[in-house]
Amino acid sequence: MIPTPNSLTEEQFRELVKTKTMSAEMWNKHIEPGTEVTVVLDNRSLLETKTRGLAWEVADGIAVVCVEGKAGGYRLNHVLTRAQAAALLHAQQ
Repeated sequence: MIPTPNSLTEEQFRELVKTKTMSAEMWNKHIEPGTEVTVVLDNRSLLETKTRGLAWEVADGIAVVCVEGKAGGYRLNHVLTRAQAAALLHAQQ
């Protein structure tokens, strides 16, 4: 199955969610608030948006960041820079 520009295959999604998430501190060193990102939603669809601030770690140590158009924080392993998203989508073609 070739992924469409607005979703991931089940295999891509499984690989993505099991990747080690970078710490909030490391994210904030490399990704500025307002950076264009792609968020992978739980239904494997992709949301093109921007970050709304700095990442932080929630009580269980999971790093999250807020994005425009959505409430709450998203796990960093579900938030990709546009270059990361493009690489992920093209890896399976």
